[in-house]
Amino acid sequence: DKIVEACSILIITHDHPDGDAYGSALGLKNFLSYYFPEKEIDVFINSKENKNRFAFMPGYNDVIYRNSECYENILNKSYDVIFCLDLGKISRIKDENIINLVMRNLDKTIYLDHHDTSEKVFCMFYLNYKTVSSTSELVAGYFIKNIFGDCEINKDAALCFYVGIVTDTGKFSYNKTSKFTHIISS
Repeated sequence: DKIVEACSILIITHDHPDGDAYGSALGLKNFLSYYFPEKEIDVFINSKENKNRFAFMPGYNDVIYRNSECYENILNKSYDVIFCLDLGKISRIKDENIINLVMRNLDKTIYLDHHDTSEKVFCMFYLNYKTVSSTSELVAGYFIKNIFGDCEINKDAALCFYVGIVTDTGKFSYNKTSKFTHIISS
């Protein structure tokens, strides 16, 4: 209900983003924007990966980084819901201002992760499945399906989630790759 009622949403992932960081954050943004176009959704990542290898992902150019013009807007905005994705630990955000924003708003924060090292965060909603391959799989396969039911994942969101899954599974070769990983990827 909080997500549906929210007017403004902030999605945060870890510094030095990999495919799963971009995939889960942009996948969620693209999904929510598709079904709720009236919502204002921002994605924050402290630093940009330096090779632009994920620039093909829908929404990549809309990500707000610490050194961007829109950074101050994030700090001054009041968000209804904050997603923390693929962090392992909140300190991996690597931006004290954003960490403080999250800590002040734990009652509005949804924390989704798959890392074995994930720290327990007492927030509005915490989900850490250490057995899934990636946060992209967790968001697409568990969170969206359980919160929004049978809503179809749109093409832009699906591409982002797929990139996140492929990169965090080593192209489906790592131990956490499961039958469910393949089902979600298809």
